[in-house]
Amino acid sequence: MTSAQKRAVEYMRRAAGAAMREQIAFAEIPCATWRARERGTWLMERLRAEGLGASRDKVGNIVAVRAGTGRRKRPTLIIDAHLDSVFYQLSEIKVRREGRRYLAPGIGDDAAGIANLILLAHALAKFKVRTAGDVVFVGSVGEEGEGNLRGMRHLFGKGRFKDAWFVSVDGSGFAITRTALASWSPRIVVKGLGGHSHGNFGRPNPVHMLARFISKLQTIEVNPEDHSVYNATIISGGTAVNVIPDEARLVVNIRSANPRELSAMTAKVKRFLAEAKAEELEWATQEKWLDVRHTAVRRPGGEISREHPLVKTAVASLEAEGLKHSWAVSSTNANMPMSLGIPAINIGAGGQEGNVHSTDEWFENAGRGKALATLARMVFALAG
Repeated sequence: MTSAQKRAVEYMRRAAGAAMREQIAFAEIPCATWRARERGTWLMERLRAEGLGASRDKVGNIVAVRAGTGRRKRPTLIIDAHLDSVFYQLSEIKVRREGRRYLAPGIGDDAAGIANLILLAHALAKFKVRTAGDVVFVGSVGEEGEGNLRGMRHLFGKGRFKDAWFVSVDGSGFAITRTALASWSPRIVVKGLGGHSHGNFGRPNPVHMLARFISKLQTIEVNPEDHSVYNATIISGGTAVNVIPDEARLVVNIRSANPRELSAMTAKVKRFLAEAKAEELEWATQEKWLDVRHTAVRRPGGEISREHPLVKTAVASLEAEGLKHSWAVSSTNANMPMSLGIPAINIGAGGQEGNVHSTDEWFENAGRGKALATLARMVFALAG
């Protein structure tokens, strides 16, 4: 490392408090949709304050390229954290502190990653660090649920950044994700004739049909080694206590690190839907009609070898800060580049978090400085 890079690493090691302040400020900005426009504007201004020409792309990603010197051949390095959260319904968010914990919806996921991004940009500017390769800062949209990786799909669309290496900063701790969970999430809509709960009893009931389906879903046996899971996540339907619903809806989420297992579970879900419909129609005594349809969102998976220089650099950077590496299997923005064969990993932002994706999510800042220093070391080792 150059002397400027060494000073930047030392600064990052002491910057846990500054990172927490950025994290709180970001977490308190509501996120109305997966586009996270207000949050994106805030990040764009913060990156511009560090001398970067940050701009918003077509789908809402905030992108800032810090040009390298080109003196040595290095891959373009993308450092990403996602702007959106799962809490679309909240118009006001206030972080509160209880002892060592900071509590608020989204305080960790991914406010911590965004804060690390800002501190990295600040350290590079403060110490006038130069790198041989380009470093691209990305505050991405569409990582959570409804977003379906739209930010990443656009970022890597049409071969753009096909020669880049990618690091997303998401989650807490120091784990390295090199295996990405793929998922399939069907939205199921069941329509019937509806009617009076007494006068039309015996007509097929969409809610009953979905209940039959969910009971079948729970018979799926999964292999923990494949990190396979299934869940019914959103259910709705009905209008009144004395009305047979004319429509019911259900969202299912299945995930696996094993493509064959995911395919097998997908086939079972489709079969269970057909069986549940047939059983509900068989039960019915009149007007045996149901319309069952589903549309599915797919999130691709992938894997990068432990021996790839990107992974080995991440391990070495953690060890240089006295940290032991561990492997995680998860679904992050790294899924998309991994699925395209682009070298990609996800690393934690440091600290500890809990109750993620709940309104009482919490984050503790312990160990944050080492995570920040690790990120800087990775950038300097990879970008040169």
